[in-house]
Amino acid sequence: MLLYPFIHCATLSVPVLVFQFPTYVYADNIFFLFYFILDADKSRVLQYKTLNKLSSEIGNGFENLGIELGLDPALIEQIKNDHKTSTQLQIFHMLKKWKEIEKDNATRDVLRKAISETSRCVTYNRDAIESLLKGEKGD
Repeated sequence: MLLYPFIHCATLSVPVLVFQFPTYVYADNIFFLFYFILDADKSRVLQYKTLNKLSSEIGNGFENLGIELGLDPALIEQIKNDHKTSTQLQIFHMLKKWKEIEKDNATRDVLRKAISETSRCVTYNRDAIESLLKGEKGD
């Protein structure tokens, strides 16, 4: 997600310093409002369709990926218990829960980094995953 801060006074809009929330500043008898325009790069946010495809390219040790993504181990175990018949479904629902929790922060780059961090303890089909994470059209 990219943040673009602007200062707003009547029709004046110029780039200014970054604040974490809307802030009013009084200067020279004028109130300025600092605010952000959020530009979520939607092409980087993972879609459910992509998560489903990714789930078939992740294998043994997938729980470590979930933990690396910030999921509670108890939640991962609950997902595993809810979908005992299919490892792929377990992985899909784990990734889906991560997306629901992280919302616009559930990006390809975050997942790519987590996969890299867990590559020694999780089985991956690296070529297929990289192809999916490149964000080909129609995903």
